[in-house]
Formats: sequence, structure tokens, C-alpha cells
Amino acid sequence: MDIFEREAPNVRLAETRRGDTLRRIALRELGTAEQWIELALVNALRPPYIVDEELDRADGVLVAGDAIKIPAASSSVSADANPDEVFGRDVLLLRGQLQIDAGDLAVHGGLDNFLQALRNRLTVKKRELGYHPTYGNFADWLRGRGNGPAITNLAAFYMKSALLEEPRVAEVSRCIVTVDGDVLRIDADVVPVAGRVINFTTGL
Repeated sequence: MDIFEREAPNVRLAETRRGDTLRRIALRELGTAEQWIELALVNALRPPYIVDEELDRADGVLVAGDAIKIPAASSSVSADANPDEVFGRDVLLLRGQLQIDAGDLAVHGGLDNFLQALRNRLTVKKRELGYHPTYGNFADWLRGRGNGPAITNLAAFYMKSALLEEPRVAEVSRCIVTVDGDVLRIDADVVPVAGRVINFTTGL
């Protein structure tokens, strides 16, 4: 093995996934999307940085499934120590409405922001947002189709898939959906990119 085949001591490797962006990888692997530029520099990447199809491969562009170098020294972010750094801050929404605080938009961060982001992702119909067609959840399309085991299992699959598309989610270890009339209720154990398992429950 020559020097070019050895992994540098200050980096580790992670696998890229379909639909990944450098921001998503930075958030998942480093705890903050702001370090996407560092990923681009360490890996000598150039736009569009990552593509899904092998046919689109080019110099300085990764294909989903390729390994990407992650700076090891930056990977010790803890949600317990600094939830705002891991989960970020965003505008506060109550029943889909922006809130005002002292004449400005109200914001919140940490775990509350993370849980709000999960609820938002589940309540938006997939393909409902013109500029973000992949955002959201297919489960809403099941309303009015009955509440048998097949519908319940399909709803659970859609909900789990939507949760896993959130870049701050590393794993969904349990996802149970119950149907009560037109209301879908989810009870899931969500593992964030940094921190312990969070029990997430909501009704749609």
C-alpha cells in the first residue's frame, strides 16, 4: 500500500446516499449543515458535487454510493451538550402560522425546532410544494381509503420514509401508525444525527 492508498488520520469515510447534498451530509455527519464547504474542500469537489446517476459522473463530482471523506476532528457534536448546534434554529410555526415576537418573527431552536421540522415534513403532501416536489409525505394520499391492515402498513412505510428524509434523522428504530377515522396517528422512535433516541408522536 502506498501513501495515496492510506486513509488520512484526520478523516473518516461515509457513504453518500441517493438525493444527498453536501449540506445534508454535513448535517448528518458533522451536526451542522454549515460545514458543507469543508466537505467540498476536503474531497476536492465542484458543482454539482454529488449526482444520483453514474452517467452524470464527472471530475470532482461524486455519485450516490461513493465514499466521501469526513473531517474526523469535527464529528463530536452532542445534542445533549448543545441542542441548538445540532438541531438549528428556525421560525416558530403554530398551526402553520408564523408567530411574532416583539415586532419580529418568533424563532425557536434545539429539540423543539427538530420536532417542528418532523411535524412539518409529515403534514405536507408529497409533490404539494412546486419548488420542493420531493419534500413531504405520501401518507396523506391514503385518507378516505379505509383503515385496514394494508392501509395502516402503507401509512407506516410512508411516514417512516418521510422521517428518514429529514437530514437530522439518522435512524427510525420504530414506527407505528394507527388510523382513527380520517386521522393518522404516528408513534415513532427517532434517532437524530447526534444525541439519544427521541419518542415522536403526532396526529395528522
